[in-house]
Amino acid sequence: MPTSFNGTTTTVAASTSPQSVTGDDNRIGWSMTNASTGRFYLLDGTGSVSPTNYTVYLDPGDYFEVPFEFVGAVQIVWGAAATGNALVTVYT
Repeated sequence: MPTSFNGTTTTVAASTSPQSVTGDDNRIGWSMTNASTGRFYLLDGTGSVSPTNYTVYLDPGDYFEVPFEFVGAVQIVWGAAATGNALVTVYT
């Protein structure tokens, strides 16, 4: 287990079209915060994210840690029009 790591936060704009956060073999973990006005759906791994096919959903203000040591891609989609972003912090 590392004793320290770096975190880099990026934003994913709210969209009803699926947005992808690419996988990274050097990533040790990541977290997401819903800083938008609507619910978004997150899918770990492969498949097509939708309001009926997702791993977890986040309502405005919710926080989620993607299971640490998961290095695959994650897809995000909002179920309805919203403003704001998902804040994605990647730890390496």
